[in-house]
Formats: sequence, structure tokens, C-alpha cells
Amino acid sequence: SSTLISSDKITVVVQGAIVLDRGRGTREVCESIRKLLPRAEIILSTWENSNYKGISCDKVLENKDPGVLESQYHGRENNAVRNNFNRQLISTLYGIREAGREYVMKLRSDSFLQDISFLRFYEKYGREQRIACFEPRNPWGEFPNQLSLCDFWFFAPKEMMLKLWDIPLYENGILKERDILGEEYLLGQFIRKKEKLELSSFFLNAPCYRDTLYKSALREDFLIIPARKSGIICVKYPNLNDFYTVCIKHYVISFSNWISFQEQGKQVKRFLVFHFLQGLSGKIFRFIKEIKRGVHGAKI
Repeated sequence: SSTLISSDKITVVVQGAIVLDRGRGTREVCESIRKLLPRAEIILSTWENSNYKGISCDKVLENKDPGVLESQYHGRENNAVRNNFNRQLISTLYGIREAGREYVMKLRSDSFLQDISFLRFYEKYGREQRIACFEPRNPWGEFPNQLSLCDFWFFAPKEMMLKLWDIPLYENGILKERDILGEEYLLGQFIRKKEKLELSSFFLNAPCYRDTLYKSALREDFLIIPARKSGIICVKYPNLNDFYTVCIKHYVISFSNWISFQEQGKQVKRFLVFHFLQGLSGKIFRFIKEIKRGVHGAKI
């Protein structure tokens, strides 16, 4: 029988600003790692002048804050949105570079380990140098042709984590029409390096690449783990990719979708039927929502 990866082979990079909330802050995040991965190396990758007193970790990186960008995700005519991706990139990449173990987990500074179910998924499906992540937005459903990764959490061999995260800082203006999301940028840079593509070309031709380069990258290089079954709990988004989001609304690409990508020839018909049913249930869901809105919004 196979055994799970030993905790002494894992570095956990706890990245981001220090959360001081009593009982659910970064201190408790590191305590959860010590409890469930007792021999793991813990690197706290945060910002200059942070208060990390009392937090149990093996190394602290006080990075210079790259600041935020004002990005326009929904088109140039819309208002700008605060884009923190470069903060995530710097704190994650610098932590990975310092990692001294074979495997690296990227964990937000507000996310806990409840159990180590993610290692069971990885043992069964991920041992071919894949990068484990949570379910990304569904470009066949709620987000047409938006090709991205969920950037909340990752687990992989160090060399694969560097392939994903060792990229230039994000800049606005990659597309003329709108700025891309950080999650799109991360995936786009990975595919740019793998396929020798121009980054803007990948996004401009997203409808063509969705069923080819994107699907093959997910199949070959990533392992999509269901967030609700991973053992990772995010305080900020406790219901991240819950049953309703994944199975009813089809907001994201599910673990079942990812499994269907593995057997291309056998699964094509099943995949098409599945996405037809996804689209149908999505329309029914929106129809019910409109009816409810009409009932509650009606004047009596």
C-alpha cells in the first residue's frame, strides 16, 4: 500500500500579511501546520516591519512591499479595482526560493490546516510532478473563455512551484480592452513559458486555446483538488468552492471535470453531455433566481 508524503519532505510557505485575529490569525495557522505536519519546515513570508512575535516558524522573510496596482478588469470604461497580485507573487516566490525541502505548499496567512486530505489526493493522482490546486473558474460555464487558475493554495515539488511562480511582476495593459486577473496572469505566464507563446496572444485567442492548450495544461501539469475536501480552511472565504458553487452553479472546473480530461478518447462524449447538462442546470438556476427576484421585488 502507498504511503503519504512525509512531513519532513515538505516546506510550507505561509505568505501574506500577518493576521492578528485572536484564535484565527497567522499564529494559529502555523500551529495547525505544526500539529498536522509536525516535521515540516515553515517559512513565514511577509512584509517589512511586521509583528510576528509569538508565531512558530523556522524562517521569517520580511519582504519589501511592491504595493497595489489600479487595474480595470471589466473594461477601460469601468472603475479601477485594487490589484494585489504582485504582493502575492513576491511573498510566494521568495518563500519558495528559500524552501529547503522536496515539496512546497503555498498557504495564505489566513488559511488553516484542518486535516491532510490534500495529501491523499496527491498520493493517488499527483505523483507525476503535478501541481495541486483548487478548482479554477469555469471557462465553459459562468466565465466564458476566462482561462485561469485558483491562486488560493498550491502543493507541488519545489521545481514545479518555481516553474509556476518564477515570473515577472504583473503590469497593466497586457490587453487593450481590459486588464487580466492575477489568476489569469499566473496561468498565462505558465503556458507562455511551456508553449513559447506571446502572453497577449494567449489571451486574445482564448476561445481557441480553451479546448487545446488550456485543457492539456490542466491535464498534464495540474491536479485539481476539491477545496471542500482538501482539509484547508480559509478564514476569509470559509465556503470557498462549496457543494452549491461546484455542483449546482458550476462556477468552477470540478475534480470530476479534471478526471474526465485524463481519458480524452473515452470521455469526449461524456464530457460534452456533462457540459450540456451544466449549461442547462445553469439556465434553470438563473430562471429560478429571476422568478424569486420578481416575487420579492413585486409591489403589493
